Amino acid sequence: YPNPVTDMVTVAYSGSDTLKSISLYDVTGKRVAMLNAPDAQTVIDMKDYAAGVYFVQLISNRATTVKRLIKK
Repeated sequence: YPNPVTDMVTVAYSGSDTLKSISLYDVTGKRVAMLNAPDAQTVIDMKDYAAGVYFVQLISNRATTVKRLIKK
């Protein structure tokens, strides 16, 4: 949150298992950022990214979740 984002976005993970990584992809599928072993609540600085649609991939021990994120 927030979504849409202008500068900083907070990614919060509430699953019962351990979060292993967070990846950020642009609309073409190119990975533009990756955080290994992040905290359950992680802040990503997006002020230098172009406006558009991005996808946040959360990988835990048991599941992978992808959420859409809009950068203004």
